[in-house]
Amino acid sequence: MMIPNLLAVVVAAVANMALGALWYSPLLFAKPWMRLTGQNPNQMGNPGVGYAIAAVASLVSALVLVGLVRSLGYSSLTEGLITGLLIGVGFVATTMGTDYVFHGRSGVLYLINAGYRVVGLVIMGGILAAWP
Repeated sequence: MMIPNLLAVVVAAVANMALGALWYSPLLFAKPWMRLTGQNPNQMGNPGVGYAIAAVASLVSALVLVGLVRSLGYSSLTEGLITGLLIGVGFVATTMGTDYVFHGRSGVLYLINAGYRVVGLVIMGGILAAWP
């Protein structure tokens, strides 16, 4: 397998983090997410550890995704977007859905959280496949 373009991996991970910042911001889903999780900004404490873990997780996801995309021989934006979508829906959203059902969690909360993961993988897949 070809060595991945590490700049592409970092850019994909940063794009995923930027999506998360927007997704969970007041512009999109911060208020319903906080209501459904019982959180408020004062309870959340120092987010530094959470952001560090999210950054590492984004890098790992991008590394695994670039390996898959390259091993399949994909090199177009469309192929990457579809690969991210299939992984997001086929693996991430389905396993998250099972957890949410057994934990009695809200369907709306599931859509918010799983939606972020799926859209993030779609974006990362597009970046990683299209980047030479």
